[in-house]
Amino acid sequence: MEVIYLNYYYTHGPESLEMERFSNVTVNHLREIKLEGFAVTKMPEMQLMELLLARSLMLVRMLIKLDRTVAESAKAKILTRVSKIKSASPKAEVEVIF
Repeated sequence: MEVIYLNYYYTHGPESLEMERFSNVTVNHLREIKLEGFAVTKMPEMQLMELLLARSLMLVRMLIKLDRTVAESAKAKILTRVSKIKSASPKAEVEVIF
């Protein structure tokens, strides 16, 4: 099984991934993606999740482990936001761990 694991703890990063630059990116071989340390409130994080879901035709599971600093009040908003991301794979399940 092909798996990508991203540990995304950082303090400074780009404000945008400029998604149009990734229009030809495909990651069709990925079956599972684990993203750890996400706050999901930053634009690059949401764009990365959207890119991976939109370009991973064989994806079965995406696991998102949120950063421990995410406020309790933000968790419902995060779940709502993540659930609206469209996936290229009809089999893809997205799980968010707090």
